[in-house]
Amino acid sequence: MGYFNTAGPCDPALHYMLPTEPLLPYARELIEMERYFVVHGPRQSGKTTALRALARTLNAEGRVAAVWLSCENGKVAGDDVGWGESLVSAVRSAGRAVCAAGSPGSRSAGPARSGRPAAGSP
Repeated sequence: MGYFNTAGPCDPALHYMLPTEPLLPYARELIEMERYFVVHGPRQSGKTTALRALARTLNAEGRVAAVWLSCENGKVAGDDVGWGESLVSAVRSAGRAVCAAGSPGSRSAGPARSGRPAAGSP
């Protein structure tokens, strides 16, 4: 039996919740165009839940590797740009590893292609 969650991301197997797809109406189109996007909204409005659901869907389709990353704890780095650059490098390496080990048809957007992490990476 489910319950209402008010303390963090929702899990449809555990929590009562509304469908998340309407929260990100243009995300698919932007991902197909290999564009970055920002999800902005008030606390507890479903941003994290919607992005996690989108990542699960994209990974299940096998065309891209959606990598989930929260920068919430990054605030401890303050103005340390080197820390941020090392984080981006680590995420890019992880994304490439996932794409290399992924299913047939998965894309990898390495530096030779676009210089960006795989499409769909938050």
